[in-house]
Amino acid sequence: MDITNVFFSDLKAGQCSSVVEARLLRFWQAKNVKRGGELMWMDLLMVDVNSTMMQVTISVGRLPQFRDRLHAGTMFSVSGFDVYRCFKLITPSILSDRLRVIEKFPTFHYTRSS
Repeated sequence: MDITNVFFSDLKAGQCSSVVEARLLRFWQAKNVKRGGELMWMDLLMVDVNSTMMQVTISVGRLPQFRDRLHAGTMFSVSGFDVYRCFKLITPSILSDRLRVIEKFPTFHYTRSS
């Protein structure tokens, strides 16, 4: 089966066999303050060519293979990941439905931006 390129807006919940081309906007670490600042995961904010933003989470176990390539502005081809539905409380009475990409066995290929 061929791997196809898609946009974040095309993603549905479940295992994804497609490739998303996206730029890393920002990233930050999630630390456990009750355990002396132990790193739990890293959250990334990425945007595709249609200006659709997506939060991406990389678990601490997989972080060593990606950390040296995480630079704001870098383009990535992301494949081999799972997409989970995520509900975020915006106000006490309104729930916003969005997708959240959580890596399973992700493949990040970065391309130099010109």
